[in-house]
Amino acid sequence: MSQYLRYRPEIDGLRALAVVPVIIFHLNSNLISGGFVGVDIFFVISGFLITQIIIKESTAHRFTFRNFWARRVKRIMPALLVVLSTTIVATITLSFRDTWGIVGLQGFSVLALFANFAMWRISGDYWGPQAEDLSLLHTWSLSLEEQFYLFYPILLIFFLRIPRYRSHIACLAVFAGYCLCIYGTQTSPSAAFFFTPTRAWELGAGGLMALLGRPKKASSAFTSVGLFLILASIFFIDKSSSFPGYISLFPVAGAALILRFSDGLPPNTISVNAFLSIRLIRYIGRISYSLYLWHWPIIVVGREWQKINKSDNCLYLLLIPILSVLTYHFIEQPARKSQRMVYGYVLSGFLLIGAVSVYLTFFLPLPTAPPQYNTTQWMGDSYDLSLNPPVPSRAMEIRMAGIERGERGVLDASILSEGGVVELYGKNTPSIVVFGSSHALMWAPIIDEICFESKLSISFQAANATLGYVPIPVGSETAKYMSTEEKFAFDKGRLESLRKWKPEILLISDPYSAKTIDKYRPFLSDPILTDTQVLFIEQPPLLGIGDVNAPRYVSWRQGVNVEGVGLMECKDISEGRDALYELAEEFENVSIIPTMDLYTKDGLGIVRRQKDILYIDDDHLSLAGAKIAKDRISATIQMHLSTQKLSQ
Repeated sequence: MSQYLRYRPEIDGLRALAVVPVIIFHLNSNLISGGFVGVDIFFVISGFLITQIIIKESTAHRFTFRNFWARRVKRIMPALLVVLSTTIVATITLSFRDTWGIVGLQGFSVLALFANFAMWRISGDYWGPQAEDLSLLHTWSLSLEEQFYLFYPILLIFFLRIPRYRSHIACLAVFAGYCLCIYGTQTSPSAAFFFTPTRAWELGAGGLMALLGRPKKASSAFTSVGLFLILASIFFIDKSSSFPGYISLFPVAGAALILRFSDGLPPNTISVNAFLSIRLIRYIGRISYSLYLWHWPIIVVGREWQKINKSDNCLYLLLIPILSVLTYHFIEQPARKSQRMVYGYVLSGFLLIGAVSVYLTFFLPLPTAPPQYNTTQWMGDSYDLSLNPPVPSRAMEIRMAGIERGERGVLDASILSEGGVVELYGKNTPSIVVFGSSHALMWAPIIDEICFESKLSISFQAANATLGYVPIPVGSETAKYMSTEEKFAFDKGRLESLRKWKPEILLISDPYSAKTIDKYRPFLSDPILTDTQVLFIEQPPLLGIGDVNAPRYVSWRQGVNVEGVGLMECKDISEGRDALYELAEEFENVSIIPTMDLYTKDGLGIVRRQKDILYIDDDHLSLAGAKIAKDRISATIQMHLSTQKLSQ
């Protein structure tokens, strides 16, 4: 690129300002809550530089699509192939066997340029627990960029032929893309985060700055505003924000202002340019691509290494700068300067890594259930009201292989508005109603047993990835496995069933966090629950094993064994637990069924009792695990039913 563009040191500095917060955020999100916006800054820079190159080459009549895409290959692929191959080898060497297929799928998706879609499918959410274990999660942004650059040069070349209106059209296109981003974040936030249509406007914003050309006068004031917007985004946006959405305008606008109005400012004055032009900062910017590629695989694989060795040693993090510097000087730079030779290496590496990824993804035999344990069962599917369950995938097959699952019936949309799965063991209307996500589904079989034995009619209205509260107003939220119309019918049906049946008890179980607890308050304040006792079932310990098959993980890595009990490390969920107990203190009709003590010993989580595995993954109990809390849940239900009868 540099052979066509005048070097601007502050752009390298801006790259450093993008990559460092991303790395710090991934190391500890409490240090810089909005460090992930560095990716948005990268998008703006990329759109700006690529547009400048195309304009310059087109004006000189030497632009060709072949050369454009060939340069992208030379810029992206050599370092990427090195990181991919190293990550795959490290995963096979150090990690749990079940993750081999997942890393193969990630590698394949990166090479096929659909990593953003694949990461969305595998993790479901950039902030979710599964995402933490995807060693190539960060490559979603590379695939998004490459998808953008498949069609962007074609459009740009066309609009360059109509110079009179091109800036106006570009402004409208960026604004329309921003509106689509806002709409997408409101309707499907996870997809909006990963998908090109809702992120393309950020690259387009950089392109717009290039189309507008060099300003008549550089402005230190505007660049200062730009730096302020970026820093505010880094320190005040957090993962609880609706991102990208409205708020993504701040880092994008900040980067755009610096790119446009820093051009021509002297770097030797007290200014944003001077800061961004500091030699060390510029160097970090030059190696930013390698830093970005290496940091996340090293963090993920390093955490797995720590688990295996029961170590807190973080010296492996030194590999991030060391490998980044080596990759920049011995891979990136030579590849950019070479002519044809690099393409042979790229093609060879592409085919080799592609073959290994395909084998790991599609042909590696599925692991079998560990023979030394009883069959692990998950019966939650029989109670699940998700009308559009996830399409069976290799990742799901690996995670659930060897686990016996309950049968899922054929559901009609009417079940959402007609009370869900109803079992009339007692009177003609349910005395107990169950709301919640998959965490409610894991308790459903034993709650069903309790109601059958106690002759209590019950309604199960729980669905995967759908939390237990009803949003007020109804229809203001979407669900992962339901359409907008289905979610509206589900929420309306849940409220109607409470109004019609007036159940004695509403049981709720979810993965609790401070953010989700806040969303319960409007629902619990609704008069519809005045005569209903709300019982929250406490979340069991969150194991520190990642979203993997628990029976096979326990077999692979035994952990601590004490008197026939298998113990493993847990993650800290005290924030959500404390918020739940605070919620119970606010409402007279809200109580909690504690379970944490049933699944912990000496500060560790109990994952095995004799030959029974108590979990199916890191946070869902198996049927055997759920049964441990049966007596406590039953006793609590009976106590509250007796109390209500006495009060009447």
